[in-house]
Order: sequence, then structure tokens, then C-alpha cells
Amino acid sequence: MDSRRPPNKSKTPTTRPLSEQERIDNALLRMVTRTGRSMQADRIELWHQDLRGVPIEAIESVFETWGRTERQLPTCADIYRLLRVWAADRAQVGCGCESEHGTGYDINDCLWLFKRAIALSARNPNKHIATDEWIGLFKELNAKREGGVPSAFRGAAAGWMVAQ
Repeated sequence: MDSRRPPNKSKTPTTRPLSEQERIDNALLRMVTRTGRSMQADRIELWHQDLRGVPIEAIESVFETWGRTERQLPTCADIYRLLRVWAADRAQVGCGCESEHGTGYDINDCLWLFKRAIALSARNPNKHIATDEWIGLFKELNAKREGGVPSAFRGAAAGWMVAQ
């Protein structure tokens, strides 16, 4: 990769502060080095233009990911796809329902129920698990859980699992 900064030939100048431009250049350099490829100065300038408005942390992350996992240089579509994944990961962090986290059944509870339901079905392969059997499984699960019934389900009607 050419370490000299190319002259800006575009009609709209790159608007990032110099430090952000350098961070993008460094991310590109690491990615290019990892893939064992080279990149021309005009292509570097295109990346700056194409990624205008994208958070610098996202750019660094996706170029790092690409450099570690791929053998060729990415297209703009490749990077935009990774940026969508990056944004989706960040969106889940601040989902707005943090007060509800940890108040229900967790993945271990679900796995326990799944295993028990499979064992129950194996005993009677031609029969669906009845509602009262499901309620029995949940009662057994709640008895084994630390804290018993999850707080989100405390005070629920006795037949909360029954279809209305």
C-alpha cells in the first residue's frame, strides 16, 4: 500500500478529521497486510469516500475481521454486509429492556426442558405432550431452579401456560 496520501481528486472532499483518516489508513494497511495483497492509492481514497459517515470503530472492526478471515480484498458490498452485522450486534446491547434481563427462564432452563421433553416424547412417540405434562415439567424445573419461579412469572395465573 502506498503510504503517501493521494491528492483528493473527488468533487466532494473527504470530511473526516486527519486522525480518523489515519485510523482508516491503518486499518486498511493491517487488512491488506493480512491478506497478502496490495492496494492502490486511488482505491484507498474510494474507501474513504464510501465509508463517509460510518463510525470509525465500525470501520476498524470490520477491516480487522476481513483481514483475519479472508484471502482477497473486499468489495464495498462485503464491507457493508459486515457493517450491518456490526450495527446489529451493537443494537442488541442497548435493547431498552435491560430491566427485564434475568427475570425469566434462561438458555440452561430451555435446554433442560428440551431434554426432558425429548425423553417424555420417546416414551410415547405417537402422542403429543399434553398441557398438564408441560405444566409438570415447568413445576419440576422451577423446583430445581435457584430462586424457584423466575420473577417475571411470579404472580401469574396458575394456568398461565394453557392456550386461551
